Amino acid sequence: MTTTTTWSPMLEQYFGMKHRYPEAILLSRVGDFYEAYGDDAETIARALSIALTSKEAGSGRRIAMAGVPHHALDGYLAKLVAQRRVVALAEQLEAPVPNKLVRRDIVRVVTPGTVIEEQMLERGAHTYLAALCTVDDVVALAHADVSTGHVAATAFAGEGAFEDGLTEIARLDPAELVADVPPDERTALERALEGAATRIVAPALAAVTTPAPAPPVAGFSADESLAMRRALDALATFVRRVGIQSGGEAFRPP
Repeated sequence: MTTTTTWSPMLEQYFGMKHRYPEAILLSRVGDFYEAYGDDAETIARALSIALTSKEAGSGRRIAMAGVPHHALDGYLAKLVAQRRVVALAEQLEAPVPNKLVRRDIVRVVTPGTVIEEQMLERGAHTYLAALCTVDDVVALAHADVSTGHVAATAFAGEGAFEDGLTEIARLDPAELVADVPPDERTALERALEGAATRIVAPALAAVTTPAPAPPVAGFSADESLAMRRALDALATFVRRVGIQSGGEAFRPP
């Protein structure tokens, strides 16, 4: 695993941002390019069939580097998303000054279930982000199409509830699934979705909060309602987490 010790200042900055989203490919704006280093460079070189080069890394070392032109970013992002990959985008937040490290930060995380760009969406089909949550013997599944604003949730209770949830996941065929379930159920979920196009969200991006108490949803029990609210909260939390992260606007070179 790549560490942030003894790197050049620019690579220290890069790996500091990467540490916040270890499951994502980090593309960082450097002038007219978005660049990746180390393992991420090797990944995008293979995934996008682009050249893999190297960069001075400090202490006389070199590190793998790959990049794409800024004007072609959307096309390359579409290819990575189609492969169910997650990409963090870091922008320059100030104009470059000679002999000074440009301030950069992650402004967006592009994931298969949260894309809204038309060129990344399958025409005439929904791209769903889903969340599966369990509360005791209740299983709830919420799903949303972020590009249209469609949101829905349902719950299953009793014996066979988890299998019913898996059946509903298969029907929806979500691009991405937030799994708020115990480890044994997560293992079963991964087995059930093995070979499917659905990406199960890594734990680092799947942090879920407990919803505030509220009256039951009409037609559902208190436990079913709690599980559905938790699933919906998981969707909202995930979308917020992969949204805008920067404290400033990106500086875009002319």
